[in-house]
Amino acid sequence: MTTQDVLDFVHEQRTSRGEAKVCRGWSDNQLLIAVSNAICNNTFGWVELDGKLAGFAFGIPRPHERVLDVTQVVCANTRALAQLMLLFESHYRGWTLRGLRRKKAAEKQLVSYRRVNRFSQLTQLKATQLL
Repeated sequence: MTTQDVLDFVHEQRTSRGEAKVCRGWSDNQLLIAVSNAICNNTFGWVELDGKLAGFAFGIPRPHERVLDVTQVVCANTRALAQLMLLFESHYRGWTLRGLRRKKAAEKQLVSYRRVNRFSQLTQLKATQLL
């Protein structure tokens, strides 16, 4: 997988789901720089389904707080999100997941997930229900 694959995936998701829902406000250049930095910091994770990129996430690690500040998550479906959560849970065991999230109609709010294993189980359950 290359950074071009990530960029192509973002363009594909923007086409199918809309510009406002996928990497809103990010230019291609900003996205590529952020992905490159995440790869260097070992905080870039991706999921392939059927040999094709299905989702990715990256963030900024805060080791002194044991927190990963999630910068961006893009998934094609809930199954990809569930696999990303398993990846996060295995790589950052005992850490807190923190990021901006839009809940229902409210503006984006800072949300922390301290019980990552519970969140991971919920995404697994949701993914199996949709199969």
